[in-house]
Parts: sequence; C-alpha cells; structure tokens
Amino acid sequence: MIKLVAPTTLAILALLAPAASAEPSVQEQVFDPSCVSQIELTAPQTSIDNLYADPKGAYQPATMSFDICGAGTQVFGPLNVTFRLKGSGSFRSLDGKAAFKVKMPSGQRIDGLKSLTLNNMVQDDSAVHEMLAYEAYGAAGVPGPRAGYANVSLNGADYGLHANVETIDDRFLAAHFASTQHLYEAPDHLSGHVSAISRDVAPDAVENFQVEQGDDDEISDLETLAAATTIAGDDEWWQTFQQRYNVDDVLKFWATATYLGDSDSYVSFVNNFFLHSDAGSVFTFLPWGTDRSFEQDVPLDPPPGVPTDNVEGTVFKRCIAHPGCRAAYADARDDVVEGTIALDLVGRAHQHYATIASAIALDPRKEMTLGEHCHAVDATIAFLIWREQVWDEELRRPGAPPSAQSSQRLDCSQYDPPAPGPASPDSPAADVTAPKLKSVSVRRAVRAGRKRRYTLNVRATDDHGAVAVQIRTFGSRIHRRQIDAGGRVTLITAATSIRLRVVDGAGNAGAWTAIRLDRRTTPVR
Repeated sequence: MIKLVAPTTLAILALLAPAASAEPSVQEQVFDPSCVSQIELTAPQTSIDNLYADPKGAYQPATMSFDICGAGTQVFGPLNVTFRLKGSGSFRSLDGKAAFKVKMPSGQRIDGLKSLTLNNMVQDDSAVHEMLAYEAYGAAGVPGPRAGYANVSLNGADYGLHANVETIDDRFLAAHFASTQHLYEAPDHLSGHVSAISRDVAPDAVENFQVEQGDDDEISDLETLAAATTIAGDDEWWQTFQQRYNVDDVLKFWATATYLGDSDSYVSFVNNFFLHSDAGSVFTFLPWGTDRSFEQDVPLDPPPGVPTDNVEGTVFKRCIAHPGCRAAYADARDDVVEGTIALDLVGRAHQHYATIASAIALDPRKEMTLGEHCHAVDATIAFLIWREQVWDEELRRPGAPPSAQSSQRLDCSQYDPPAPGPASPDSPAADVTAPKLKSVSVRRAVRAGRKRRYTLNVRATDDHGAVAVQIRTFGSRIHRRQIDAGGRVTLITAATSIRLRVVDGAGNAGAWTAIRLDRRTTPVR
C-alpha cells in the first residue's frame, strides 16, 4: 500500500470532478458537508406534548428557519412545517439527543425539497460515516442521498450536531430514474423482523416491506422479484436476475457496501436499503442508514457455495455462486474499489473532522467524549488504510491506477492520559495505579445469527483484581462485561476486532488495547 501520497486531496478531487458551475445550487448548499448549517425549530406546547406521547406518530406543526452554513447570509424561513422524531436503534426522546423528520408543504420549501432527515449520529462516534459512505456511493454512480451537517435547536434548546441526509422521496426518484413504479423500504430488524430471511427479497418477506411510493394494493412487481430468488436452476436464475434487476447499479451497490465494511447493509445483515422499480418492473437497490459502515471485515472476494461470515443477503449469495454473475460482480468491485481509493476518503475524513470538531465540542447532547470522537474518526481512517492494503495485496488487478489515497492518521494524543512521570520527592505516592492488561486469549464458539459468540480469557497485572472489561467495536458505544472467577468474559459480536480495557474494583480503567478476534492469543506489550 502507498504510504506517502504526493498529490493533495484537493488536487485529486479537482481532477476527478466534472467542471463545476459558477454557483452551486441551493440544494447542493443545503447538503454541503464542508460546513455546518443551523436549523431552528419552534413548536407550540401541544406539539411537544404530542411528541412525548407518540414520538414517531403524527407529524406535529412547527416553524423552521434554515441558515445555510450558519453564516447568516442565506436564511430560509421561518417556514411552516411539520415534524416528528425518528430512529430505531438510534432513537432518543426529546429529553436526549433526538433525531427528526421534517416535512415542508407546498409553498414552504427550500429549492423544491419536501422534507429533511436529521440523524443524531449516536451510533457513530466519528460522525463522519454517513458523509463518507454516501460520497462513495455517489462516486460509484449508485443512486443515493446527499448528506451535510446541521446544528439543530428546538424552542431554543440546543440538540447539537446532526447529519442532514437527503430524503429518498418522489423528488429524489425523479432526479435519478426515468420512471417509478414503486419504492419499497426494507423491513427493520428492530421492528419484529428478527431473522435475515424475513427482511430479504423472498416470498415470505414481501408483506414486510413498506410501500413508500406507488400503489399499495398492487405489488406484483415485488412479488415476482421475490419469487425469482427461489428459482432452483442457477442458469435460469441468472437469466431472470438480468431481466429483473438493473445489473450494473446493483453490482456497484453491493461492491460499495462490501468495500466500506457496512455491518448493517443488505450484503452483511439484510438491513437498511430501499428497492426501486421502474415502469418495466426493473429493480435497483438504494443505500440507507450507512452510519455502521467502516466497522466490519465483509469479505471482498467471498467464496461461492459455502457459509461466509458477515454475508447474509440471499440475492448476493446467489450471484456469488453463479460463475457469470460472480465474474460481473468482480469487475464491478474492482471499478468501485479503484474509484473509492481515488476519491481519497481518508483525506475526506480529515476534512470532515476539521469541519465538525468545534460543533462536536459545543454539542451539549453528544454521547461521546472528544477523545472518543477523535479516536473513532481515526479508527475509520485506519479501516480505510487497511482496506486498501487488503485489496492491494490480494485482489488488485494488473494495470490498476496508482493509489490516490492518503495514509495520514489522526493525532488524538491530546485526549489520552499523560504518561506517568517520575514521582516528585515532595509529592505523595499514588495510592492506585490503573490496571494493566497482560494478555487475551480468544475462543470462538457457535454462530449467533449474523454474529459469533466468543469467550475471552483476560489476564491483568497480578496486583489488580480486574473485575470487568470495557469493550468497543469500530464506532460503537462502550459496553461493560463482568469477568468471572476464571478470568473469562463472553462477547457476542459481528465485529472481527475490538478495543478492550480492564477495570478494577475501584472503577480504575487501564489503557485501550486492540484485539483481533481471529487470533487465539493477543500478547500485550
């Protein structure tokens, strides 16, 4: 992998980008991730009371002002709008860091936009995953939303930094497709659809999809698509696949989700996607909910015909099992990976971090420390650098263009505890020293759905009775697990690597240590 890149990120992006117009459109400015806009919502008490009673129910009346880039020079509103709360695993009430959906009726719209989706990013400590992922999908030519940043307030209360993600609605569809028959939203695994097959393109799951656009009573296009998944003959399936799907876009959609290591996508978990059908009943996958990208080792070249960790999507697995579809996917994957590396998401991550650092620091409802934010961005950068290295060593095709991706890591040392220095003769000796991790051995047990159950044998320094561990995967919150008398702790996760630290009986925590779950023993220096 390239360790030092001569061209700057901006120069690379300038070479890749088409000739820009003199002035970006208002919509482009609304979803500009290089600045932080300001959104002010004002709602009567009845709206607030109704949202406490039914947060994701009926939309409630409010007014909204939208200040592009928070500069005060281009302000829309006050507009008469309606809004409600949103989120599944990321849901927070109005007492916490709530996320919002805002609808703008006719005559109250910003450059034709009908709605805003304001994500609270509580499942992404880095606050850059959605920006980077949607940029990658866009660079690959996959129809997907744009995303920017906005500080949100409600009745003067500061709700902090949010991702302003373009809503996939009829306006969006008209901009990306010549015709639309239906837009279906995939079932949510947290809404009772626990098994992957209940969320997949399968006959028994059809009724679980939500019709977002098109006729609710006539969904024969989706029924026919789901039936095709069960075709027994591989060649007949491949022929039908080419008839029922926009093959180029679908393969690029899968390849992008795979390279980005999205642990919550169709490929890995059969979650967070839309299905669009045109007038000819030809389908395209659309990305959504990309905040769990850059987390998982989704295989870039999954073996056909055998169960594969972190790959659940039935249609994708059928593709990999057929030689013709597998070859087409490999070509699409190589194009996507080369384009993503040329986009320099590492450089983009640095830019986004610089854009939002002060907003994160001032966010009164953030659920991470500044150190956790910095390290989460750096973990994303590390993932991207590692991902390119894997591709370069295992799959890079001859003649591929040289890397344009930066390899610069973030320096988060300012947030780390200072190294202990020599004790001053006039200072009392410290009563407690934080526990130190000596080693971790890993034993992998049975699969648990899309995840695996691991038993970790944890050894700490002898002079500390380590009673618990704190565990983090890429971008996740900290989870605490008790250690049993034998030094064992059980972990169920889809991740292939974690960060772990031990905690003693007094609550003192040691340093974070990276643990690879595919290695039996991790010695600690």
